[in-house]
Amino acid sequence: MAEVSIDLNMVRVTNDEFVAKAEACAPKLLETVVRPVSIVDIVKTENVYPDVNKKDDIKNLSSYHLAKGDKICLDFGDHQVGYVTLKLNSVGSPQDAPAFFRLKFGEIAKEMTEDSADYDGWISRGWIQEELIHVDVLPTELKLPRRYAFRYLEIEVIDTSLKWQLVVEDVTCVSVSAVNMDEVKPFESDDKMICALDKVSLRTLMNCMQSVFEDGPKRDRRLWLGDLRLQALANYETFHNMDLVKRCLYLFAAQTKDNGQVSACLFTEPKFIVDDTFLLDYSMFFGATLYDYYEASGDKETLKDLSACAYRQMEIAEEWFDEKNLLKNGEGFWGFIDWTDGLNKQSAMQGVYIYCAGKVQKIAEALGDTEKAAYFAKEAKEKTEAAKTGADSDTQIRTQFLKNLYEGFYLLDLEYQNQKSETEMSATDLYIASYAKADETDRWESQEQLEQVTNDEVLSVMDEWSSQFEKIRSQIDYCVMESEDGSKLKNTTQNLESVLGGEEKDVSEQLAQYYSELFAVKFNEVGAMEVIPLLSDRENSGDLLVKSLGAQERSELLKTNLEEYFNPTDMPVLKGPENIEFVIGISKEKASENILYDSGSDEEEDYFEKLSAYKINGALPLYGASVVAVIAFMFFMTGKKAGGNILNDGKVHAYAAELGVTGVICGLCLQNYFMELIWSYGFDSFSDAADELMGGQVYDVVISVLTAVGTLWLIYAMWFAAAYLLRPVFSVGLWEYVKRYSLVYQIFPWIKKQFKKTGNRIRQWWNTLSGEITHIDFSEETTKLILKVVVINFAVLAACSLFWFFGIGALVVYSIVLFFIIKKHYEQINKDYHAMLDAMQTIAEGNLDQEIQGDFGIFNPFRDELAQIQTGMKKAVEEEVKSQRMKTELITNVSHDLKTPLTAITTYIELLKKEDITEEERRSYIDTLERKSLRLKVLIEDLFEVSKANSNNIVLNKMELDVVNLIKQVSIEHVDKMKERGLELKWNVPEEKVLLMLDNQKTYRIFENLFVNVVKYAMQGSRVYLEVRKKASLVEIILKNMSAEEIHISGDEITERFVRGDSSRNTEGSGLGLAIAKSFTEAQGGEFHVEVDGDLFKVVILF
Repeated sequence: MAEVSIDLNMVRVTNDEFVAKAEACAPKLLETVVRPVSIVDIVKTENVYPDVNKKDDIKNLSSYHLAKGDKICLDFGDHQVGYVTLKLNSVGSPQDAPAFFRLKFGEIAKEMTEDSADYDGWISRGWIQEELIHVDVLPTELKLPRRYAFRYLEIEVIDTSLKWQLVVEDVTCVSVSAVNMDEVKPFESDDKMICALDKVSLRTLMNCMQSVFEDGPKRDRRLWLGDLRLQALANYETFHNMDLVKRCLYLFAAQTKDNGQVSACLFTEPKFIVDDTFLLDYSMFFGATLYDYYEASGDKETLKDLSACAYRQMEIAEEWFDEKNLLKNGEGFWGFIDWTDGLNKQSAMQGVYIYCAGKVQKIAEALGDTEKAAYFAKEAKEKTEAAKTGADSDTQIRTQFLKNLYEGFYLLDLEYQNQKSETEMSATDLYIASYAKADETDRWESQEQLEQVTNDEVLSVMDEWSSQFEKIRSQIDYCVMESEDGSKLKNTTQNLESVLGGEEKDVSEQLAQYYSELFAVKFNEVGAMEVIPLLSDRENSGDLLVKSLGAQERSELLKTNLEEYFNPTDMPVLKGPENIEFVIGISKEKASENILYDSGSDEEEDYFEKLSAYKINGALPLYGASVVAVIAFMFFMTGKKAGGNILNDGKVHAYAAELGVTGVICGLCLQNYFMELIWSYGFDSFSDAADELMGGQVYDVVISVLTAVGTLWLIYAMWFAAAYLLRPVFSVGLWEYVKRYSLVYQIFPWIKKQFKKTGNRIRQWWNTLSGEITHIDFSEETTKLILKVVVINFAVLAACSLFWFFGIGALVVYSIVLFFIIKKHYEQINKDYHAMLDAMQTIAEGNLDQEIQGDFGIFNPFRDELAQIQTGMKKAVEEEVKSQRMKTELITNVSHDLKTPLTAITTYIELLKKEDITEEERRSYIDTLERKSLRLKVLIEDLFEVSKANSNNIVLNKMELDVVNLIKQVSIEHVDKMKERGLELKWNVPEEKVLLMLDNQKTYRIFENLFVNVVKYAMQGSRVYLEVRKKASLVEIILKNMSAEEIHISGDEITERFVRGDSSRNTEGSGLGLAIAKSFTEAQGGEFHVEVDGDLFKVVILF
């Protein structure tokens, strides 16, 4: 492992105010007592993970009598972090020797099968969770002082004595954490694996959340700044414990190095102190973590307190940049990024700086510090531009070369596998691990179709890669060999196999002299790639190449190329090369042709790539053959017999000259295409072209040769025109030459004749058009509107045509034609519009049953809208009729219910006026008057309550209310009346309190009305059921009883005002009880439903 960046002589500077604020946020750890769930056997197998088999129920634990060499393994069912207690005893003879046993804790089953004595890593053995324990006196309760992180606990007896055995009566673990996992809602998905991952992730985060965010509850148990950033982000989406994040931020800022740099980690026990380890990326992450906390919590006070510390970390990081704004490389673990030894972290650290500068810029913006914000925005921009254009040397690796090389690893792997296999393999056999399931999507008719399409697309990608790899195959030397096989595949006579599986020291002097670049690429059993430079003494060194190749976007390379064809449900499970090693060499000769490195622009890179391909891929022999063919053609053209007549005809000279000039221009345009052609086919030598011909690629080779010959002939045509065809210019003069011999000048008479014919046709067309124009009635409104549109259109186009002189005439014609087209379409639109108006008039006249018919033309989309309006109006009319009927019934019912007590009052007043009544009769009449008056008062109060509810004029005084207790209070007041009618009340309510925010008075009235309703209308001698249930965030209250009379109305109607269960209205009551209960329930945000099923009457209330 590389040396960690440690400052043993650091001077710590403490901010006591920050320490106090951190301690104020210290959590009180939650403790949960956990017991094992079963006794298990863990069996080592050939697989990576052992088998875990349940051996016995945990209730039988005390029945195991453990003698020397016996062991028992307990499974706690899930990962625990806490303190373990064992209750121990003995059986047999009295204890004549101490109990000597070993405790072994493991987070996973595999740990339990490993021998800790075999461990020889750089991490301290002190973290191994094993204890050797002696107990002198049994029985005892053994409390272990250490905190353990585990799921499995193995108890192995090393020795007791021959006379007695050890018994484990009970084992408990006091699990500790700052948060409770039960408070987080589990992730919901049909994918069981995703749900399991979510559960494990939550459990891991919970176990790490102790007095601080620990990087691991088993080992290290420290607060690391890099871990804090990620753990805090996960916490914001799950446990929402802001105080713990705040505490950790204050702890890091509370004690820094004397230059203000925060440490990479800190300790809280036995006392708070920061470590002497410093990582530049972790320091920069302080600002990013602080801003993430502010975004999640909105805690501006903490942001303000710690902003200076965040700014300081970025200032320290700026000291690492050179004059090119590139971050300098460091030694060892100057920054973390990743554990890999020798990893070049320069570009990654530059990225971390850019990311953190953006976060710190947002801190400054949130605090209103515009100057700081602008500074960090500028820093991020400059560092980004430098990262795009710069490098740690003046030389950069060609990205296209690296891409083709990496794709070549797949192709060479396939070649190698076919070389050593008896049967030919395809890319689909090698790189498709499994296919998607066709029945999981509706895109495929069958599984066979999906698999066939997948195979075709994979092979298509491989073909494309192959054509690209051929561009560089001849530029590199390679040797391929499998890790477990001695056979090899190579394209060179150099002894590259000598360094397969080796290191730089294994490179021979011959190879070192021959190659400019030499490196090995290894793919392990899971396809992970490792690049090893073998010539580090070069000027550019293998390091630059290794870094560039390692930076390629190679993760799931084949999958990335297939994403345009398949969605995630169709994507097969893919893999890459595995258990194979490549040695790649670039000779000094090929390196001199600039195939690998480049310091120029993209255009220069493209030019040199093609130039290199032109030279390397056999273009020179092909070019030479083409020149010979053109020279032979040249002699034929200038020979006396073949060309004498042509050369004596000056006019033909002129035509040939113009064609020659045209050919020269085309030749210049095709110059790049010529090199593109050679680049594409990539013949290693001219003889390879013949091999291709024999191999059946006749068309490709013929086209390439003809194109090369044609290009050279066009270049020759320029020389021919200059040397022979333009000589008359010097004897007759340029202007006379143009008039006598120019092809363009000769064509003028024909052009003049064609203009004349075209003019005649235009005049004829204009006469016809002018006749149409004279019959237009410009007084018509439609015509005026169209004319305005045309004039405006003309004005706009005329303004545009100022840049084109001949456009004015075209605009005049265009505008006239446009007028007639618009006029025709407008008349049709007008007709359709009136058809739609007629349909609307039909609806307006109240004819709501007539079906809308007819063609509305472009307004046909409104037909459905009109039909909906018609249906809506019809429904509204029906509702209004129903409303009027209900109003009539309401008035009738109110009149009846008010009239009845008033009539009784009037009658008894008349009786009281009589002088011949006895005192007893007088008292009876007065009692009756009092009852009727109270009845009238109740009725009027109910009317007022309903009126308030309908006008939303109810005033609520909400408080925390125990609903179950309130219902019981109401029932007590009606218990006597219920006994009189023989009604038995059955309760099914929770034992604990059911607390809701409700208005006490209104809620009391709801349940009072329900119990009054039960007393009046329930069947005598029946049972009444009352149930209160908690359902998620709701509370459901159900009241059920059997009706004494048959109910002829629905549940919705019975809650209307003045509606009673007995249609004869013989019972006393206003008919407003359920209406008031419903209004009060809905006013408090609840729901009130009445269900009628035969004689069963059921009220359901939801709060």
